[in-house]
Amino acid sequence: SEEWKVAFLVAGPKMASGLKADLESVDLFDAKAAVEGFLDQMGAKGIRMIPIYQSRTPDHPVSKILHPGQSIEVLAGNQVLGRFGLLHPGVSKKLKLKNDVYVGEFDW
Repeated sequence: SEEWKVAFLVAGPKMASGLKADLESVDLFDAKAAVEGFLDQMGAKGIRMIPIYQSRTPDHPVSKILHPGQSIEVLAGNQVLGRFGLLHPGVSKKLKLKNDVYVGEFDW
């Protein structure tokens, strides 16, 4: 059987706003805002977010590739909807990535 998933990746500079083109890199708060916007558009209710190091599913494959101090597990009631956060530095180094990369995966 197949499981439906929704995944995303966020990396690189933030969009410039206003007259000053201050192009700092995206961070965990940008990824969190994207997740919150998506869940809001989907009509999700009762959403909680906990640090990944408090995860109910620490052996999940996605949990293992995320930085433990900059990643979040998303729950609705007792059900884990998904997780997102900074790609672990060891994984980024192995992939020769130049920027921080934030990834997420959610059950559909």
